Amino acid sequence: MARVLEGRDGIKIGVYRFPDRKRPALCVQKGNRLTVYGYFRDDDSARLFMHNLALAIGAVEEPEDGRPEE
Repeated sequence: MARVLEGRDGIKIGVYRFPDRKRPALCVQKGNRLTVYGYFRDDDSARLFMHNLALAIGAVEEPEDGRPEE
């Protein structure tokens, strides 16, 4: 699972999964630098956070499978 919102100047905020961690991580990416700011309890919590963040900043969400919604 990698849900990412891209902002100005190439800054990305998103949820990433790392193979050495059990829980999804909230990260900010600037260029090639990725900073972990915290962890979610589970995938559902991460998905809900990203949905609410997108609503708060007016971002358009893409479906997780990458296909356009019908």
